[in-house]
Amino acid sequence: DILPAIQRNFATWRANTADTDTLKQLRRGFHTIKGSAPIVGATALGTFGRDLERLTITFHERPDTITPDAIKILEQAIGMLPAFAETVRTNKPPPTLARILGQRLRRLAE
Repeated sequence: DILPAIQRNFATWRANTADTDTLKQLRRGFHTIKGSAPIVGATALGTFGRDLERLTITFHERPDTITPDAIKILEQAIGMLPAFAETVRTNKPPPTLARILGQRLRRLAE
């Protein structure tokens, strides 16, 4: 249910990365995933949500970290969310790419 709002907010923010209000809305979507996913046993998705949330916090606190490469990784991670959700529904392991993107998100948020 949260995915369409995340996608909308990302598109809006990507067009204007100085839009801190939309960045906050994006962070809230990731925060919701971080908190809700473990409740249904999707701990890997919750961790991925945490990594996404941390990156948006970093972007807010240090706007100089918003680079084209960072935006591309965030876009790829958001694009991974539907497949990640499907693995939860089908009780399969998280997508391999999600683990790789999670590592990249963590590095960017440092």
